[in-house]
Amino acid sequence: MEKSMPYTTDYVIKNIAIMKYSPQDRKKRITQRALSSFMYVAQGKYHYKSDTVDFYVESGDTLYIPRGASYEYTILSDVTECIQTEFNLEQTICGEKSMSVIAKDPFVLKKQDGRLDLVFGELNRCQNDEFSTLASLYKLLAVFENSCRRNKATGDGRYKIEPAIEFIKQNFKNKIYTADIAEMCGISESHMRRLF
Repeated sequence: MEKSMPYTTDYVIKNIAIMKYSPQDRKKRITQRALSSFMYVAQGKYHYKSDTVDFYVESGDTLYIPRGASYEYTILSDVTECIQTEFNLEQTICGEKSMSVIAKDPFVLKKQDGRLDLVFGELNRCQNDEFSTLASLYKLLAVFENSCRRNKATGDGRYKIEPAIEFIKQNFKNKIYTADIAEMCGISESHMRRLF
């Protein structure tokens, strides 16, 4: 019987920028975004569109835009104001480092009963306090990742194997065990075989 390696993963947030602003460009196309981003819309309305998504973002909504995304936006209101943070999320799985994203496509969380308003308020107030900034970013990541998992749960479950696919791509020259990648994805070996 082959012995599987214990699965460990670590996340590190790097290259953090926080800004509060009113966009000047009424329409803009972004190709291969360099950093991931959370944008809280304090005022205004936007239309975002890419090859895979098409949605509207308005006051009180929070948008996640992953690193590498290509999209365009159009401002639909006269007055806009946003609080935005940009960052890279580095993931280490079994000692192997890679850049990570929560989801491959941009998506929006509609008004969240003030939860995200408070976190973005914290971010805006604590820009010079590195630990408070990191704590706020981890809160945002947790909210978005949980929402992403809930939204994907209605699908066929293939999203569950995305970490395995990335791991295999980066480690294809090494021996890879089903037990390891199943544990990495939080599913049983038999379920992994069915999905893969």
